Amino acid sequence: MSVIVGRNGKIAISTAGVTYYDLGKVVDGSLDISSDVADATTNDSGGWKEGEYADAQGALSVTMKYDSSNTGQKALIDEMCTNRAKVYFRFRPAEAAGELQWIFLATLDSVGVSMSTGDVEELSISGASSGAVACSAQ
Repeated sequence: MSVIVGRNGKIAISTAGVTYYDLGKVVDGSLDISSDVADATTNDSGGWKEGEYADAQGALSVTMKYDSSNTGQKALIDEMCTNRAKVYFRFRPAEAAGELQWIFLATLDSVGVSMSTGDVEELSISGASSGAVACSAQ
């Protein structure tokens, strides 16, 4: 596997997990997967702490240059602000056969628009997975 340039990645959204729409003009995107670790230490642990994986979750954040004509951005805003529905995300650091992708249902907890007089408007979102995060080759 080679080094992946961030600008080659794609993040897409789907309302039903079937048809995905690219989020246009992505400036920054990140997916972090974390897990709680439950203490499994017993008297038989020999003086060493032991842990077991517990609940896991993925956290997504994306910043885009706002584009009112982008289907993905429009669907994202509609689902968060109008329908208040969970959405599917497809996170691809690179688009090519054999490269990894993560697909998951998410609950969005934040949508923001920034309006700086010296720059174009930006749209930012953040959310957390609702259920498992599936990782597979494209």
